[in-house]
Amino acid sequence: MRFLFRKLLLVCLATVLCNSAFCARLHNPYDIELQKLQSKLPEADPLHQLAFMERIFGLRELVDERSAVTHVFAGLAENPRVSDLVRTESKACLKQIQTAEQPRRWYQQEQTRTQVLVQAQAAASSADGLQVLSELEHLAGVAAAPDHMQQAALREPSPRRWEEAAEYTVDPLRKFAAFQAGLALDPDNAQLNLQLAIYYIGRQQLEKAQSVLSKALGAAPNDFVLSVKLAELHMNLGLRSAALHELEELEQRWPSPLWLKSRLAIDYEQIGLLDDAARLATAILQEKPASFEALELLTRFHQRRHMAHELAADYAQLLTLQPDAPELWSKLAQLQESSGDLAQAKNSLLRLAALEPKNAEAHKRLGAIYQRLDLAQDARKETSLAATLLHTSTEKSDPDSRLLSDPHALAAEAFRHPPQESDLVLADTRIQQLYETGVNRVHVQQIFYVGSESAAEAHHVTSIRYSPGSEDVQVHHARIWKRDGTMVEAQELGETPVADNNVSMYYDMRARQIRFTRLEKGDVAELDYSLVPTSPHPPYAGYFGELVTFASRTPARLKRYALIVPAAQKIFVHGEKVDLANSTEKDGLHTMLWEMHNLPALSREPRSPGVTETSPYVHVSTFADWNKLGEWYAKLIEPQFALDHALQEELAQLVKGKHSEQKKITAIQEFVLRSTHYVALEFGIYSYKPYPVSQTYARRFGDCKDKASLMIALLRAAGIEAEIALLRTRSMGDVVPAPASVALFDHAIVYIPKYELWLDGTAEYSGRELPLEDQGALALTVSLNGQAQLQQVPMSTAQENYSKRIIHAELSSQGMIHFSGYTFTRGEDAPRLRRDLSVQEQQLDQFRQRLAQVFPAVELDNVDVHGAESLESDVSVDFQGALNSFAHKQVVTLSSSWMARDYLSALAPVGSRTQDLVLPSAWITEEEIHVALPRGAVIQQLPKDQEITTSFGSVKLHYTHSGREILIHSHLQFEKTRINTQEYPAFRQFCSQLEHTFRNEIVVGLAR
Repeated sequence: MRFLFRKLLLVCLATVLCNSAFCARLHNPYDIELQKLQSKLPEADPLHQLAFMERIFGLRELVDERSAVTHVFAGLAENPRVSDLVRTESKACLKQIQTAEQPRRWYQQEQTRTQVLVQAQAAASSADGLQVLSELEHLAGVAAAPDHMQQAALREPSPRRWEEAAEYTVDPLRKFAAFQAGLALDPDNAQLNLQLAIYYIGRQQLEKAQSVLSKALGAAPNDFVLSVKLAELHMNLGLRSAALHELEELEQRWPSPLWLKSRLAIDYEQIGLLDDAARLATAILQEKPASFEALELLTRFHQRRHMAHELAADYAQLLTLQPDAPELWSKLAQLQESSGDLAQAKNSLLRLAALEPKNAEAHKRLGAIYQRLDLAQDARKETSLAATLLHTSTEKSDPDSRLLSDPHALAAEAFRHPPQESDLVLADTRIQQLYETGVNRVHVQQIFYVGSESAAEAHHVTSIRYSPGSEDVQVHHARIWKRDGTMVEAQELGETPVADNNVSMYYDMRARQIRFTRLEKGDVAELDYSLVPTSPHPPYAGYFGELVTFASRTPARLKRYALIVPAAQKIFVHGEKVDLANSTEKDGLHTMLWEMHNLPALSREPRSPGVTETSPYVHVSTFADWNKLGEWYAKLIEPQFALDHALQEELAQLVKGKHSEQKKITAIQEFVLRSTHYVALEFGIYSYKPYPVSQTYARRFGDCKDKASLMIALLRAAGIEAEIALLRTRSMGDVVPAPASVALFDHAIVYIPKYELWLDGTAEYSGRELPLEDQGALALTVSLNGQAQLQQVPMSTAQENYSKRIIHAELSSQGMIHFSGYTFTRGEDAPRLRRDLSVQEQQLDQFRQRLAQVFPAVELDNVDVHGAESLESDVSVDFQGALNSFAHKQVVTLSSSWMARDYLSALAPVGSRTQDLVLPSAWITEEEIHVALPRGAVIQQLPKDQEITTSFGSVKLHYTHSGREILIHSHLQFEKTRINTQEYPAFRQFCSQLEHTFRNEIVVGLAR
């Protein structure tokens, strides 16, 4: 009996302990956060109290009991020991929680805002002071808030400070770096992990987000915000049943927090559990009658269920919260009219017309109601007014409308007279407006006629690129016009990162995907969207520039570019092959309009000049003078060159023991090329502004500006003056260098004036060989002090691009050829050889592939590569092998060259050209082939020496027979790098002659 009693006692005790543990596990973490903040309030100064109060205000719907938050503010509002400002702010917070009103807060009152921020700045001498200053600045919308929070976190790091540093900045690199710094201090920090997961989700890196959330929940299982985010992520991944199970479990475990009820209601609605969503929305309204979100959800529920009476009540309640919302009065009037309550519909439309007197649709509907009420005079008055407003309101409601095309009219015309083109741009309009603040918006309208199945496939999915850190994309129309008069709306597929997943975390450029479903031959597709700035601060203060080309691969009926600027803003313009702009001025705005009609498709022949040489274009800028632009650009990028401690240490090691500047330059160039890799990402503000060099080095990759800037910063710190060189690469085409604008350039490299040396930080296998795209390019070099110079990057000479091959072959009496050889390469081909032969295990196969272009059955026994590992060395290769193609044959034909000589297909494949031919560079190729013959061999045919000299280049091919050896020596030089259309037939003939010359064969008879 005693044993039984003890056993029962243990069972009861275990039950109590389990229940206690269960309760502890379910303790709301946001209640704990509230208690911590509440305990700090009494001893805090007014500035800290304001910051703490804002955090407490943010917890109002996350805690179990909202009354706990109102209790805090009520106590402060009645506390005579706190400042007047704190009491006033407490009353405002209390009023906002308890009513639907939005009282003015301290940061919305200019005088109070200024006083608070001045006091906070004066107290910002410590990390804590900087944190409070940043938090208050963030509330007040001050641009310096991210910098001050980062300074606080750097002085005295804490997870909270790094979390807020990430939250405040829009720079994706700084944001991610802040996440990393905070999680290094506390890997399990729930808020940091939550924000990092949201960051990944925004970049469509859903698997990474799922991993972060799962790990964070393991450390903080009671954080229901993490749980909701994970469940919603599962919904996005298509794991509907898993998400539903998680949501239902959350509702059971956490029945109190209002925030969670709101999230669950929305999620249930998305899943399709409409009754559950409505149930939660009703519960929310009982606790928070002013919840606009819950009312809207109930409204959608009643609409789906056609519950007219409840729907009318919903609109009435919504109108108590937003009495001046026109769309609500419009919907209420429509509901009243459909239910037959014309008198109430009239009153609602009168209210709508009072709110929007120039709403033509409202007056038209009101006229129809009057007509049904037999109020003919009022009906005529409203109908007439609607017609007048409709005629005049379009341009006023949409200032771009006068510049846009009418898609309905264009589609109707295309259906009446179907174009013959397989793909045709009916209208392509780009409107760009520069505001006084320096930011600009873009409005694009594109209307296509789909004349073939291939065109339907080409337009099936399109994307809109934008940078969410500084702009928002607004899709006005994405639709298909059908011949039968119907319209089909396109689908938005969401967004994808433009960058590769491995680096997209550092970049905020996104692509909004649009799918035109049911797009068929004979349809008209319309895409109309805007890119609207989200920040009042321009990415490039004081500068605006744009280059717009008019022709494209698709023929166009209309191409239009409009630039709208403040009337006082000076804009410098150059138009090429396009008429002068039609300029108008109205309401303080100056509009310049360029348009072209019936543009043919832009043909792109092989190796043709760049687009600005073949297409009309317009180039606009706020700068006319290149020196002024250079000064502006130097100031823009100057802060990015600062070396941190890690880079200073690296530089010290790089230059240690190197006494000449040339050796220092080589060491720094190789360091940048080897330690960072290139990614072609030039987006948003960083289109022209490099990232800080310390960040480029820390993440070990960057685009052309980033790598050039890192090299420049190291060179300058080593005492070698270096300049950034903005390049317009050769493939972009020549351009008139006016006005002054960075829009002309697409690449950036390094220029060292003392040695007239150009270095490309992206050419990972180049030493002094400049990539061919850089050679001959237009360059703007900018010094440290902003001195700018336009110049042309030199072209390499034929002597600098030299290759030689020597072959020693021995022909046996059985027709076998054993050979050894040597190749030497400098100049344009050396970087490609270094790349191809960089892996020792692949060298033999790589080199065999080169020989196999001439001898497909060649066998290679050995390859010895020299210089591939050094950027300063020329590349040479020793090799041995055999050819069995002529085994057991009595007659052997020997080639005049062991190199591929396909000049026609490589350089002049088409019979005629309408555009100039652009060749990569001048070059020289020399070849010696020594063939030792077996005893008794007879030379049956030895070609005559050949020599051809033209303005394009020359070739010399000599054959020598001495004893039992044949020597074939060739020297080929290409000199001209641009062939105009008149010269092209002669150049093609030259290429044909070269091929014919090298096809000559030596015929040898073998003795048996």
